Amino acid sequence: MATGIALVIGSSGFIGGRLIQQLLRDGSYQGIRAVDHRAPGIRLAGVEYHEHDVRHPLPTELGRGVSCIYNLAAVHTTPGHEPHEYYETNLAGALNATTVTVTTTNPNVFFPGGNIVSMPAMPVGAVVSRSVDVRLIGAG
Repeated sequence: MATGIALVIGSSGFIGGRLIQQLLRDGSYQGIRAVDHRAPGIRLAGVEYHEHDVRHPLPTELGRGVSCIYNLAAVHTTPGHEPHEYYETNLAGALNATTVTVTTTNPNVFFPGGNIVSMPAMPVGAVVSRSVDVRLIGAG
């Protein structure tokens, strides 16, 4: 039975687009909400699309009714970007992806797996005081 809404952040890239196609085929969610800073190449029926830059806090309405968040938004081409661009998108973006959970009910949050690197401490303006199940995509 389909439950809740899947929020896919970074939905216009290769992996995000394929994930949305798979979620639609599975029928596990009542709806899919796709968020990216650029429009998708193809708009699929049954998907609610939003253009938003993850470096900025996500509007709280994007989290309403969400039972699962897939955060795929990232700057990953190296070299090619200034150091602050990686930090702002990959770290601040991940924080913004998790803070939208304050409007959800016990969400699962998935991030792509990869090497964990040491990053400088980041000041946090808001604290999420809820328990959030965070998993790495591809982790066992």
